[in-house]
Amino acid sequence: MNDESSLLKYLNSLVGTPLPASNWRHISQEDLDIFALSTGDTQMIHTDSDYAKASGLDGTLAHGFYLLSLMATYLNEQMAGLKGLSMGLNYGLNKVRFTSPVLCGNKINIQGCVKHLEARPNGYLLNLAMHINIQGKQPPALVADWLVLLREKELKDWI
Repeated sequence: MNDESSLLKYLNSLVGTPLPASNWRHISQEDLDIFALSTGDTQMIHTDSDYAKASGLDGTLAHGFYLLSLMATYLNEQMAGLKGLSMGLNYGLNKVRFTSPVLCGNKINIQGCVKHLEARPNGYLLNLAMHINIQGKQPPALVADWLVLLREKELKDWI
């Protein structure tokens, strides 16, 4: 069996199956400050603990887009070493909801479930139901339907 059919068979076997959850990750103020500086989103609820507390929060609040960005690391870990896969490209989000605040000091983990797989030229469109959980709290911090284009060939082959 060639790599392409092996990859397709493996990906199809994942449909409807939760992927393993990530390890718990501590959200530090340094993480939030670096994200704030790199994106320009330096709103004080993310960077100033006293301001955040005066605003009614229990501490500084993680950026929603910071949490979304951590999904890429999760998927890289899940897909590492797959034969026949050259890259995964963010294709977009169908639905994102921030359902519970993540504060500095919280621990989060990420888990995805493969909802659907669609064959595309030179690859597959993967639809993932994503959850970012906060240790010891409900509901999850984030739920999203994420689309990822998994490519079998190098980028130059399909531009």
